[in-house]
Amino acid sequence: MSVLKLMTGWDYGHNLTSFILCDGFTIEPYMLKLLLQQMPNLKVLRIWNGHVVLDVGDVHLEKNQFQLPPLSQLKMLKLRTNYVVNQPERLSRSGFNTWVVNSYVESPTLTHLEIEDDDNKICLSLRNFPSFKSLKLWFLKENIFATSESLPLALLSISYVDSGFTTFEVFTDFLKKFSSTLVHLEINGVPITQLEPNGFNFGKKITSQT
Repeated sequence: MSVLKLMTGWDYGHNLTSFILCDGFTIEPYMLKLLLQQMPNLKVLRIWNGHVVLDVGDVHLEKNQFQLPPLSQLKMLKLRTNYVVNQPERLSRSGFNTWVVNSYVESPTLTHLEIEDDDNKICLSLRNFPSFKSLKLWFLKENIFATSESLPLALLSISYVDSGFTTFEVFTDFLKKFSSTLVHLEINGVPITQLEPNGFNFGKKITSQT
């Protein structure tokens, strides 16, 4: 509430192009909405390592519930390690990041996303992200491999894949969706040797491409 008073009382928010909430903050969904309403010219929004407190009647964060205000110049969105606190004091890692992203799908200005997809519900498609150029993902699970479409990415960064949810071929086919435009690929903490081969024939794959 004190941050909101600062934004409204001195009109700081209107000129801001970058806003960061991080490291142990606690906020209610409606308060985040009110804050962002004071910052219509944001280009960078980072929400990191915080706690979002839900009321008893708001057990789930739905797409149209507490819809965040439009940010017509938003270019960069970073979401990671955020916890949802359901009353009474029950922690969850799911809901918040997806809720924020859903507020800005189909944004024509959003070019960069960094997200920990706790819900395993992010759908990478041109319709949802028409201007994407840079994508950083943490802790991938099976849904993203099945639902993702090709995007004209220049940068793709992947950190940690749950090896129990995918195979080597599924993972490489996912990468192939972006291969025609990628100039930077980063793979970190992905247990390639633990991905189930499921009959993957490396020799056949090489032969078919030559």
